[in-house]
Amino acid sequence: MTKHQKIDSRSRALAIAVADELRRQPVLVDVARKNIAAWMKTSSSGVRSTLKEWDDALKGSTEQVLELLTGEGERAVRLRQSNPFAGVLSSKQRTEILNRFSDSDALSA
Repeated sequence: MTKHQKIDSRSRALAIAVADELRRQPVLVDVARKNIAAWMKTSSSGVRSTLKEWDDALKGSTEQVLELLTGEGERAVRLRQSNPFAGVLSSKQRTEILNRFSDSDALSA
């Protein structure tokens, strides 16, 4: 597995945890909407197009959003690089996931 694939795996693990929270509390989509609105003000045009894509996706069903968070397709992998759900996971949840990848030496290569 390449370093980039390992980073994608870590990103997906974080997104899967976000998806779990979103399943329990669909209202958390509002966190992503607020993040997008804030980030649009300061991001580059390239990032803005990705944020716009996320914003459009958030107007769809929860299932569609969950697929973007957890999917393994090219679009899901690309969009997770600009995941707007920052703040949904607790520090403990996030640290546990990051430590799991750090402990397994997942990012060396």
